[in-house]
Amino acid sequence: MSGYCAAKLQDMKQKLRPALLLLLLATIAGLAAYGWTTYTNRLLYKAIPPSALVIADVRDVSTTLRHISQADYWRDMQFVDAVGKLERSIFLLDTLLLPPDSLAPQRVLASLHRVKEDDYDYLLLADQEVLRGTLDSLVGLIQQQGFKVEERLFRGAAIYEIALPMMQQSFTVASDVAIVLASSNPVVIDEAISQYHAWSSNGFWRRTWFDGSDTDVRLYGNTANFELLNDMFLQNPDAQHTIFDQLADICRWFKLDLHFDKTTVRVDGAAYWNNTDSFLSDALNRSPASAARTIANVVPFDVAFLAAGSDQNLYRFLCNRNRSDMDNKALHWVGNEWGYGFGEPNGANPQNESFILLQVNDPKAATASLETMRRAVADSTLQTVEYRGGQLKPANLEAYAQLFLPDDAALAFRNGYYAFVGNFAVLAPK
Repeated sequence: MSGYCAAKLQDMKQKLRPALLLLLLATIAGLAAYGWTTYTNRLLYKAIPPSALVIADVRDVSTTLRHISQADYWRDMQFVDAVGKLERSIFLLDTLLLPPDSLAPQRVLASLHRVKEDDYDYLLLADQEVLRGTLDSLVGLIQQQGFKVEERLFRGAAIYEIALPMMQQSFTVASDVAIVLASSNPVVIDEAISQYHAWSSNGFWRRTWFDGSDTDVRLYGNTANFELLNDMFLQNPDAQHTIFDQLADICRWFKLDLHFDKTTVRVDGAAYWNNTDSFLSDALNRSPASAARTIANVVPFDVAFLAAGSDQNLYRFLCNRNRSDMDNKALHWVGNEWGYGFGEPNGANPQNESFILLQVNDPKAATASLETMRRAVADSTLQTVEYRGGQLKPANLEAYAQLFLPDDAALAFRNGYYAFVGNFAVLAPK
């Protein structure tokens, strides 16, 4: 009997060996494909200088250009300087180096950098395989068409500066090992090549998501460098705490997926929050993207930043993380939608321009609760303000603000105002 079992076992082993071998080969092939994909991505991200403000990952240049050119809003978007510069850079790269009517996806990274105190430009990066030939042969064809090209070497890489009509600066292209670099600013090319050969990492690859989605453009925001935008976009760049500083305080890195439809831009995203125990990180991660929201009806047009969300039971969520001295019963009137943002900054501190929106599901209870806070206002000289048929009432809203913000930011709401707009309560420090 034991001999019979041993023979059967040996026979099973013989039959399983081919299947196990095929499984092993398939696993090795899958790991190799994944490794090559991540290796190529690492090379592209490795060359981006640490000064990058925003990185745009265009999965297929031809498809994205077709989608956005057919959109109704493209005519207006082209007048936005940052969009226009990116569009021109990608158009030049596509025209000069990429093959026409390519069936294979032509992936390009574009990183935004400040190149002068009051100016910025893009660096474009792509795998050499997307080109329609070697870079030196393509540059030779460009020269044959009558364009002036200057060549120089930097750290062993050939850099070509192509003078084009109607352009103040040359369009610079370079090739280094497996990647191609291009920019309208040659300084950015030199920085990228130096970064490519540096031992130190820029840290960008570890913060990227690569899931092969059909996104037209994936944006990564490096808020650690957003203070560099103060000089370019704010009238008072020396302000103590600007809108860009505020964004850097809230999160250190964010991702936005953009899908260009004919009439709309669909946006989906995620963020690395500085404080993982903050209300923003908790509430946004709990908010379903598909939930119907009415908060847009009360958001001012000049809002510079808005974090909005919805929750099936926001009251319970707020009670569970109540960090203030507020009685949880005072929160019964809170509905399922919320928002925190700040308007276009006019002063030195965006916190003074900020506001909190809370949906009201019980107007009577909301009025009673906020009336209690009104009596606790720190500055008794504040008066109710009549505005367009509504009332802006002073109140000590610090306890409410503590539910959403760090204690130091919540202090600004100690002598705040509240008003009811539609089915929302609006809380603001000024």
